[in-house]
Amino acid sequence: MMVIGLFLTMLMSCTDEIPVYTVRFDSQGGSAVSAKEAFKGTRITEPAAPTRANHEFGGWYKDAGLSSAWDFDKDTVTSDLTLYAKWTAHTYPITYQGNGNDTGTVPQPQEKTHGTNLILSANTGDLQRTGYSFAGWNTQSDGSGTDYAEGSTYTSDTALTLYAKWSVNSYTVSFDSQGAFRYFWWVRADRIFKTEGFFAMVSAARRTADD
Repeated sequence: MMVIGLFLTMLMSCTDEIPVYTVRFDSQGGSAVSAKEAFKGTRITEPAAPTRANHEFGGWYKDAGLSSAWDFDKDTVTSDLTLYAKWTAHTYPITYQGNGNDTGTVPQPQEKTHGTNLILSANTGDLQRTGYSFAGWNTQSDGSGTDYAEGSTYTSDTALTLYAKWSVNSYTVSFDSQGAFRYFWWVRADRIFKTEGFFAMVSAARRTADD
């Protein structure tokens, strides 16, 4: 009995000499994670990953600056400590289409970070289309969607495809008939109309005449 008592006394004494530390988890805007306790020099098991809307969890870090990751397979607890969650915000692709351009190139794709505004590209690749002038961007290829000016601010957290918006050029063409009828044409681009031996390339024309 004396031997058993001595053994228990020694075991309790050894146990009392091993500190127990608390590991807390700062989820930094994510769902709560319960603290863990561990004996000095032991490892802890990794808790279930927290969640945060529109973000991806990127592990636990030893410092709030997220410069040193905690390795649950190797790192041991040597004091009370707090581990910090790393998050990466979702991103949304922004792409551009020339929408019938003859020359030039579309801007490089962009990425909008969730919760952060994005400045949309200008016509950086000098898109051009014969008979038309560049008039900004639109969410529909036929120009019926939402307009976005060059360099405007995009605030929505959604992916976006923007199409070059083209404004048809117009010109006034007059014909001097040398004493006969005089005709005036309002000319746009790319359809052929014939009048009094003259041809004009137009897509829509309005004819007026005076004696």
